[in-house]
Amino acid sequence: MAPGCTAKALSSAPKCRKAVMCLTEKICVLDKLHSGLSYSAVGREFNVNESTIRYIQKKEEDIRRSVHKATPESAKVTSIVHDGAMEKMEKQLNLWIQEMTTNKKSIVDSVVVRMKAKEIYSHVTQGQEKVKLFSASTGWLASFKGRYHMKNAKLAGKAGPADQEAAEEFKKHLLSIIHEKGYTEEQVFNADEIGLFYKNVGKRADIMPMASKAPGFKSFKYHATLLLCANAKSDFKCKRLMVHRAQNPQALRGKKLNRMPVHWRWNKKAWMASEIFRDWVHNCLIPEAERYLHSKNLAFRILLILDNAPSSLPRRT
Repeated sequence: MAPGCTAKALSSAPKCRKAVMCLTEKICVLDKLHSGLSYSAVGREFNVNESTIRYIQKKEEDIRRSVHKATPESAKVTSIVHDGAMEKMEKQLNLWIQEMTTNKKSIVDSVVVRMKAKEIYSHVTQGQEKVKLFSASTGWLASFKGRYHMKNAKLAGKAGPADQEAAEEFKKHLLSIIHEKGYTEEQVFNADEIGLFYKNVGKRADIMPMASKAPGFKSFKYHATLLLCANAKSDFKCKRLMVHRAQNPQALRGKKLNRMPVHWRWNKKAWMASEIFRDWVHNCLIPEAERYLHSKNLAFRILLILDNAPSSLPRRT
């Protein structure tokens, strides 16, 4: 403790306010990560924890899609709020609404929007002097919707039925491709990646899903990525692909990785990357699928279906 620094002085010191990052700031974070800066360096620049930077990178695809969806709406603003704090709050609120209604498929009504507006405003103005009172009134909400050209349905509409309609349309489109090309159930494959968090405790391993984190659990250190693939007939599963942080983990020293029950690949972040995916397709999926289809006396031709995967996973069929 510095000389002359008393407990009273510490108690009167301003508390660190909680950072509320808008999507624009998150895009800046992602760009800096892609430029080669470390998590800690980016965190220091934006005054946030390193874990926040890691979480932003994990949600990169959702963030970029939200910005893509929000930009046309934001570009239509016809009037400007001259109060700096209000303007900043409204921009963040607009991006939040876009993210909630587009990516998370949530139902956002006017009450929720007004509550969120006050929450963002309090974070934006925290530590400032002479802050204007903001009650998020219905009049303000009407003006806000006008500035950002929002329809009433946007703040109270249900996204579920629209998603079901899109899913039904895709099913019809997929079935038409399968019938037109003459694929059988044995020849239609689906692949998807999943994050695996694990932690060694004594002599046993606790395997936890991505959403759960025990106290003190370092997700990045104990993280791996699995790629699973099976066919529509449900009688064939490809050997799992595992992407780990280490090429030769200490726990597997002396073991032959080619005899593991998984295809072992690695990079420093244990994430799926395009080169790993291409390697898996050519050196894992194709040989295994070819052997399987030949055993069924079927022609070697497959339809590989991928979901809306992260940017590191190429979108192809």
